Amino acid sequence: MTFIKLIYPPENSTTQPLQEYVWRSKDNPNPSVIPIDRSQPRPVDFAWESPAFEGDSLCYDLVISKDPEFQDSIQVMNLLYPYTRVCNLQIDTRYYWKVIARRDKQKLASSPIGEFTTHPQTPRWLYIPDITNVRDIGGWPLQNGKKIRQGMVYRGSEMNSHLELTARGKDILLNQLKIRTDIDLRGEEEIRKPALKEISYINIPLQPYAHIAEEQYKPYYRQIFQTLADPGIYPVIVHCWGGVDRTGTVAFLLEALLGVSKKWLIQDYELSSLSIWGERRHTSEEFTAFLEYLSHFGKSIQEEVKNYLKSIGVSTDDLTSIRKILTTKR
Repeated sequence: MTFIKLIYPPENSTTQPLQEYVWRSKDNPNPSVIPIDRSQPRPVDFAWESPAFEGDSLCYDLVISKDPEFQDSIQVMNLLYPYTRVCNLQIDTRYYWKVIARRDKQKLASSPIGEFTTHPQTPRWLYIPDITNVRDIGGWPLQNGKKIRQGMVYRGSEMNSHLELTARGKDILLNQLKIRTDIDLRGEEEIRKPALKEISYINIPLQPYAHIAEEQYKPYYRQIFQTLADPGIYPVIVHCWGGVDRTGTVAFLLEALLGVSKKWLIQDYELSSLSIWGERRHTSEEFTAFLEYLSHFGKSIQEEVKNYLKSIGVSTDDLTSIRKILTTKR
């Protein structure tokens, strides 16, 4: 059997950060002036030497996995050239990869197993064709030295109505990310319907920021966190229209509950400015009113959010379950 030499990523290397753009960078135009979608990941480049075989119809299969035995793998099939780019890998993760060359079903050559690690920089952006502002809340560091688990809670824009999920996007969500539950935060004035009929759909209409103080919305916020306490719903995608304000409020509360520092909470909120929905600043009137309301519940953002959630009826058992489900062991 002929061996294929792997070229890139170099053996035992660390990739570049997997986010293409950085918010508040000098090189980043103001998205409120130029509404170009910058909420996209940077792909990982793969390349290998092409074996010398006569004839046409040679193709390659790239196989990538977090498991050296490739029990659960990402497969990119039928490549015509000895290179490709792959999106949506997890951050700060050790990966194994190999390449197989074949003609039709006949295996002609294979590579040894290569290893590389993805960069740890948060957030983990996701490429889902024709929707925007999609990212994993996993990977953020927690104050106890642990991290939020990746691959459990995704946040993003709506997937139908103003934006329409493509067949390729559905395939990524269902078969690559393995989404099991769609939590839709859109309200009565919007079109509310499932974009993914193959999975569970839950509509919980919210209003963002300081509206968490209003009696009419407290039951909905309670429902969100009671739902997140059920291990059977994961992986889940949470979205509103743009994935910015309502989704951002839920993400802020959830990440704060898990132990993300206020600095990173603010950064994650402002990162939605990279999408097509305009700029978001933590100094805005809406966001500061939200923080002011929470400040009455404790002395730290973690204590504030925990006590707020208890005040609206989320049980201690539910809060414990959420932490257990979404926090890494180390």
